[in-house]
Amino acid sequence: MLMKETRNIKAVVFDLDDTLYPEYEFVMSGFLVVAKYLSKKYKLNGLRIFDILKSDFKKGVRERNFNLLLEKFHLPEKELKKLISIYRSHKPKIELFLEAEKLLKHLQNKKIKIALISDGFVGTQRNKIEALKIEKYFQVITLSDELGINYRKPNTKPFNLTLKKLSVKPSEAVYIADNPQKDFIGAKKLGLTTIQIKRVGGIYSQIEVTKENKADLVINSLSQLKTMFNKTINILIVPAGSRIATGIIKFLAREKEYQIISADIDKLAPGFYLSDRGYIVSKFSQKKFWSDLKRIIKKERVDLVIPALDPLLIKFAENKKFFDNLKVKILISPSKTIFLTRDKWKTYNLLKNEIPIAKSFIDKNKVNIPYPLFIKPRDGSGSLNAFKINSQEELDFHYKNIQKPIIQEYLEGKEYTVDCLTNTEGNLLCCVPRERIGTQAGVSTKGRIVRNKKIEKIAEKIAQKIKFMGPFFFQLKEKKGVLKLVEINPRFGGGMPLSATGGPNIYLLATQMFLGAKIEKTPKIEYGLYFTRYDQEIYLTEKDIKSKIYKI
Repeated sequence: MLMKETRNIKAVVFDLDDTLYPEYEFVMSGFLVVAKYLSKKYKLNGLRIFDILKSDFKKGVRERNFNLLLEKFHLPEKELKKLISIYRSHKPKIELFLEAEKLLKHLQNKKIKIALISDGFVGTQRNKIEALKIEKYFQVITLSDELGINYRKPNTKPFNLTLKKLSVKPSEAVYIADNPQKDFIGAKKLGLTTIQIKRVGGIYSQIEVTKENKADLVINSLSQLKTMFNKTINILIVPAGSRIATGIIKFLAREKEYQIISADIDKLAPGFYLSDRGYIVSKFSQKKFWSDLKRIIKKERVDLVIPALDPLLIKFAENKKFFDNLKVKILISPSKTIFLTRDKWKTYNLLKNEIPIAKSFIDKNKVNIPYPLFIKPRDGSGSLNAFKINSQEELDFHYKNIQKPIIQEYLEGKEYTVDCLTNTEGNLLCCVPRERIGTQAGVSTKGRIVRNKKIEKIAEKIAQKIKFMGPFFFQLKEKKGVLKLVEINPRFGGGMPLSATGGPNIYLLATQMFLGAKIEKTPKIEYGLYFTRYDQEIYLTEKDIKSKIYKI
């Protein structure tokens, strides 16, 4: 099958006559109107007139049908213009091929852009479109005669204009038509994938043409294309440069039905070059970021947005209506959960009587536990501005220099990160504890999946007290068998690739869930699985960068 990778197809462009409906029906409908006109005006047998027109057409007469009719009945030549006018302007009784209607609905449901390019007199083609009731399916309808009769196919102008209006590249579009004599030449010149519908008994089904005129693919039913255009789901990940993003992209890009789009302020963000394509956006702190995001979502017909950085969780939670108005889903827990877990002091007060948790203070004068201590921002993440405190002098210094600090007991011992997934009701579906054997700048570099019933019970209690939706993770310290909670985050974790490899692919399960799937069971966990991490370089030329990063 000479078909380009349909993963990148964003638009399907159709011809009209004999592609979406049987043109024979239009011809017969026009002949019937002509027969009625002549029957009424000249007191002739309308059925006989219709039968003659139909018989000639079946014999292959295409150009002089009305001339021959007038000669046969010895009618004045001046009637020719009238008959042509009646034929072209009549309101036809025509219907879509059933397979065409199903395909159009399928493409629409899959959010693939649909366009129509048709040659012929404008009024005639408009009447056909109205009779078929198909305008609702198309984002763009291009009638070549509106540009000028010289712009009929195989001219490339109707295709260029249509693609520009659709905001897609030729390589991202498919053109489906029936007439190899003229339909595919212009489309192929521009780089569209071309498909000929060659139905049994079709007008052009027996025509042999040169290689230049041939379509890339020949089919005999539009129903064959339904599986071909089981369109990939478009997922936007922001930003492309975070470690969280690269983990998400790696695991979701394995799924054939997903198309990964990423956005970042930096053209060298590694996620760009793991994605199908990317976009440079304004800084997250600027108002223009939101207009950039809106344009990407609309242009790419994004189905799901995944924030992959803590500050963006807050921004997206605060602007959920923005996404609702665009009718795009966002993979995020409820805003109340985002704000609660972002504030470590509020989290501490909610859970301190429910589960073992590192003792915490926000007033340094109320600290009543011995050194060493640990200080970090209440709303921080990772190891940024996080310090071990060994004396009052160090406490005074860092307390003064960290904005909204929280002081905690310093915990030694084994460290665990527990990757979790809840369903849309907040019920815990799975938890995967992993021992953090090695860390660098707060990020796990070596780890092992472990089985620990105490940790599983803590995960259950956390999910009962805080309503998450989708992924979250928490961190524990263990000393002499005593576990204490240190941190909770309502998102994918940076070390989650280990969990996703050794059991439930939380990236995929969460994505499927937010796209509407009901997740009831998760795969078994491969306890004892280790991982060790290393950085991997991506080498790029300017050409590589340009090929991946698109203009908004």
